[in-house]
Amino acid sequence: KKRAILLNSMDEDAYKLIYNLSLPKLPEKISYKSLVELFNKHFKVAELPFVARAKFFSAMKDVKESSNEWAVRVRSLSLNCDFKEDIIDMMLRDRFIVGFDKGPVQARLFKEKTTCTFADVIEVAVAEMAAETSDRRDPPAVKLEPIHHVTSRRPKHGTSAAAQVSASASAKCACACCGRKNHATSNCRFRNYCCHLCKEKGHLAPVCPKKKKKKPIKMEGRHDYRNVQNFIETDEIFSIEEKFVKHPFLVNVKIDSNVYSFQLDSGASVSAISEIFWKQNFPKYKLFPANKSLNVYNGDEMLTLGMCKLKIEYNKVVKDLDIFVIKNGGPPILGRDFMHLFNFSINQVNFASERDTDFLIKKFDSVFSPGLGKFNRGLISLKLKDSSVTPKFIKARPLPFGIREKVEIEINNLINLNVLLNQ
Repeated sequence: KKRAILLNSMDEDAYKLIYNLSLPKLPEKISYKSLVELFNKHFKVAELPFVARAKFFSAMKDVKESSNEWAVRVRSLSLNCDFKEDIIDMMLRDRFIVGFDKGPVQARLFKEKTTCTFADVIEVAVAEMAAETSDRRDPPAVKLEPIHHVTSRRPKHGTSAAAQVSASASAKCACACCGRKNHATSNCRFRNYCCHLCKEKGHLAPVCPKKKKKKPIKMEGRHDYRNVQNFIETDEIFSIEEKFVKHPFLVNVKIDSNVYSFQLDSGASVSAISEIFWKQNFPKYKLFPANKSLNVYNGDEMLTLGMCKLKIEYNKVVKDLDIFVIKNGGPPILGRDFMHLFNFSINQVNFASERDTDFLIKKFDSVFSPGLGKFNRGLISLKLKDSSVTPKFIKARPLPFGIREKVEIEINNLINLNVLLNQ
């Protein structure tokens, strides 16, 4: 009866499959148990032992997983690993402890002896997690006592004295070990932990007294780059113009037969003008969307209105340059795109003319002459560290015939340079 119901409930593809699997017999002449075994054998996924062991040894406990759930998952992962019966318990125990999420429970499991069993570590983990959950659910009650404090300062507008006393009292109740306000310092579960910064026991890194506080960066205006005008594309090196620079590098360029003075900034990747400068001088040029994201030195993104293409004339050369229009921007600047477009270069501070160069070469001809230099300020003697060592004579090594000519040429060059003496 079971066989008939199974065969009648199959669709065409399933019946073809069981028909092929049962050949040379017909499915109607095979028992129900044999048909089920044929299906199970056909759809069973073959898993190699080393693949199963790789999954077993890389398994880690999830944070939301309980100790019992983690133990069940470890057992299921070991089914296809082909571990021997005398080591299966040790493997399960080790994976259970090593794969446990880091914290006080795992630290407690590390203290167990190697003779303990898999069942023992499960029992310890369940007990530790239950105690930890109980501490979280039932925090010790902290009584807030009113603090009467007299100060000469006036309270802020809109803040009552009772609110100030309540805020001061809540600040006093912060735990010195972890910084939380829902428990006392004496009952904190982190009181025996070591700080990652100062390596001292008794507090965590967020409340470390030796932790340096970051100084806030002051910005003048929302997107004002009068003091920091070098902006860049995302993840690109930049520079900062300091306040005491009174005379920036100015470049005069001609746009639409008018001469404009731009600041040359090698730290900026693009050229830019402010919205006001664009409306006053180039209102007829329409803006199109910007193809780059511009950031200031602290990472804040600048508000770019768009780009306009201007014909710029410099040194009687006219070329098109994309100019970015910045909202609340500063003075107009020319960046590295302008320098690359017009082959702009900055001369070094130390500059010598051809006349000075010829004079220096003639005056110090021995320095600029070809060949090696020579020390002529005294005699140099080489001394051995151990004076008892006697020199040994070693005959010359035989040279291959193929490089003899090259070696002879090099020896003659050294003789001409007075490096070797021909004796």
